[in-house]
Amino acid sequence: MRAHFKAWLEAFEGTTSKRSYFAAYTIVFLILFFAMSFSFLFAGKGFIWNVDGLEQQYVFFAYEGEWLRELLYNIFVARTGVVPVWSLEIGYGADVIMTLLPSLGDPLNLLSVLVPMEYADLALNASVPLHLYLAGLAFSGFCFYRAKDRFSVLVSSMVYVFSGYTLLAFSQIFMLYPLLLGPLVVWGIEKVLARESPLLFIGAMALCFLKSVTTAYAVCLLLVVYCLVRYAFLPERKHVGGFLKWLMKICGLILVAAMIGAVLFVPGVLTILGEGRLGLDRPEALLYPIGYYVKLVLGFGSLSDVGADCSYGFAAVALLAVFLLFGKGAAKTRGSSVAERRFLRVIFIVLTVFLCLPLIGKVFNGFAYPNNRWVWAYVLCVAYIVAAMLPDCLNMEKGRSAAAVKGSVAYAFVVAFVLFPFTTKEALFGVAMLLVLLVALAGTFCTLTGKKAAVLLSLLACVCFFYNGYGSQFVASGGNRVAGQVGLGRSHDVLVENNPTTLVSRTGDDSFWRYDSAEVVQYLNSNMVQRLKSPLFYDSYYNDLVDEYHTGLGLAASSINFMYAGLDSRTPLEALAGVKYFVTPDESDDLIPPLFDTTVFEGEAEGSIFRVSQTDSYLPLVFTYDKVIDRTVYDELDPSRKQQALLQGAVVESSSSPLEDANLVFTEERLGFKLESLDGTPIVAGGGK
Repeated sequence: MRAHFKAWLEAFEGTTSKRSYFAAYTIVFLILFFAMSFSFLFAGKGFIWNVDGLEQQYVFFAYEGEWLRELLYNIFVARTGVVPVWSLEIGYGADVIMTLLPSLGDPLNLLSVLVPMEYADLALNASVPLHLYLAGLAFSGFCFYRAKDRFSVLVSSMVYVFSGYTLLAFSQIFMLYPLLLGPLVVWGIEKVLARESPLLFIGAMALCFLKSVTTAYAVCLLLVVYCLVRYAFLPERKHVGGFLKWLMKICGLILVAAMIGAVLFVPGVLTILGEGRLGLDRPEALLYPIGYYVKLVLGFGSLSDVGADCSYGFAAVALLAVFLLFGKGAAKTRGSSVAERRFLRVIFIVLTVFLCLPLIGKVFNGFAYPNNRWVWAYVLCVAYIVAAMLPDCLNMEKGRSAAAVKGSVAYAFVVAFVLFPFTTKEALFGVAMLLVLLVALAGTFCTLTGKKAAVLLSLLACVCFFYNGYGSQFVASGGNRVAGQVGLGRSHDVLVENNPTTLVSRTGDDSFWRYDSAEVVQYLNSNMVQRLKSPLFYDSYYNDLVDEYHTGLGLAASSINFMYAGLDSRTPLEALAGVKYFVTPDESDDLIPPLFDTTVFEGEAEGSIFRVSQTDSYLPLVFTYDKVIDRTVYDELDPSRKQQALLQGAVVESSSSPLEDANLVFTEERLGFKLESLDGTPIVAGGGK
């Protein structure tokens, strides 16, 4: 086997064939990807998390496929050219394109058009390795452009793809896309700085603007930092005029990209600016809690969900590369120039400081609250350091290992002793792999071929341990992440086939109506894939007026204002929303709202019997009032009286309406009550009308 590996390595490094690299990259990627996902696939689970993954990403992905197929039918078969832009199956009714923005902005999600909704689960799961595979190829292309050697590019691309950021594959699939965009943007800006074609940069930035407002915003901020540091290390003479020239050129190219992506970017901006959560004032500390920094240190040599939406961590070879980057002997470095090495030092320090300051996280999150979802850029930086420094890592025996030895020993001491009360098994494993790899690379008993084999094996060991059941992220603190994933190919079964609320579709009623439920597991957005109408909704792009309506009526079931689930079985609100059918477990009469007095169907779902009740006291899609209520009067009412008021008149912003003002009448009764402690001692009592 040793001889075969040596022969393969010599053939791999002895050619410049792109096909050869592509084949080697594909094989190594597939091995590491299988190692990463083995425990999940072995358990029959996929990458779809049973919360956001099921209720948002799967639903939006599947619905995008349905929407695209309808659009293509209208264009090529019906020849009407009609673009479906509104759907009553989204909450109370919403713009389809705005709702699907998290999915539409990623061109790889066009895969959804090829599969029916029943199999969209499999296509969405397949998009995970596709995103990671293409991200690694994009990173490889950038490294080759920067003249890195083939083996270093292969290793660093795997460090990049299988870093801690990829933990998001098991919870937030749509957030993997920046891993693909990052290398393309940096590759593009380097071509611009080298006075080459700007088309790659324009295309990459256009994809950022198409993806989302937050992605484009974060990339633009990072570009400012990157270009400021990068310009300082350009070989040409530096002066203010030259910097302004570059600045104007880059801004112009970004403007062109923004115009290309405006079709999705502008609606996204307008929606976000109209959301109430944008202006919320949240008090923030100058520093994160101490636990954040502890995880930041421990997680660097393993994988960790640090907090503030920051998932990161690296294989052992990345730590050695960083230690050598800050060691002496810059003039002797093999993988990079002196200027590049100094540039990497600066950009690494800057991004590390950014990770440590809540203020920076808040800036990257549009000044809402500290959030470090931009950490993919930090991963890109560290992976490129591996590409630049791996030749040094493989040639440490000739008196050049001091930085690596000192850094490794210091890191091991901090993890094993200083932070011992907080140290995790994965952090200890990372330290062990670091020291083993250090001995293999700095010792004289390994040939160069053996050292390269040790690097690849250390990558495999880290991915296997960190992503599977050996005390990794997914089973830490007694929890098992595998149990939180949806069975592979079962998303449609969960949301539609085995969902008790789907029983309402058997009524055969083709008029307008909505359904609601009580004591039934409510999967938000499930109505979109059921192709039914219900007041269920969960999407960051939301209508702020709906949130205001719910908040005023005391319907906020969650602190998340872009999430709502039903109308709390409150008969007046059910009637106003056009709810005709109500689903409850069988023999649960006390859960059925008044006026839902007819049982129309009983059926089995999830091994239990559920009942569908009907009312005739519901309103159609469109109805009118003959009286109005001034908004100022309505706002002063408590939630109970607001509910009653809505049955008596339409709320208008101004009393100048030609209609008569409603003479509000409230019929309510305060019930007596008494609170007692467990020992029967009265605490408080009240009552009366």
